[in-house]
Amino acid sequence: MADTAVAGARIVAAEASRGRLAVLTRLAARWGARGLLPVAADALRPPFRRPFDGILLDAPCSGLGTLARNPDIRWRVTPADLARHAERQRAMLESLAPLVKPGGQLVYATCSLEPEETHGVVDAFLESHESFTEGELPEWARPFAVGERIELDPSRGAGDGFFAVRLRRSS
Repeated sequence: MADTAVAGARIVAAEASRGRLAVLTRLAARWGARGLLPVAADALRPPFRRPFDGILLDAPCSGLGTLARNPDIRWRVTPADLARHAERQRAMLESLAPLVKPGGQLVYATCSLEPEETHGVVDAFLESHESFTEGELPEWARPFAVGERIELDPSRGAGDGFFAVRLRRSS
């Protein structure tokens, strides 16, 4: 990926799925999203050399947070799937961490509330990356917070299950 193309964009949207990337590109054009650079890229092998101020990893997951809308997931997802997803999520965080500038942030998000895909992934990452700490959540996120982590639990209200944490890089 040419660093000049990345430098000219305010937001780089990397997506491994060509189908989802095409949808993203069409929607961005329809909404007039200038400064957005859609890129076909895999978080396990990011093609970037320049660091970013911020990275959002919307991690592929089991989707168990969407059971209300997708009840068939309960019949398809196994404990082995959770372990497989967690391993991939940890690998994605590992590959993206070096691309966060000192002082920058890495937001990890998933549509699952399963401990293996949420706290387990983040806690393991923080244990092995001393330069990252949990960052304070913005004020608008406080109503959804459990500590410094966002947890939307469908049993406590409407909507899907969702987890997110803001990680800050110190050096």
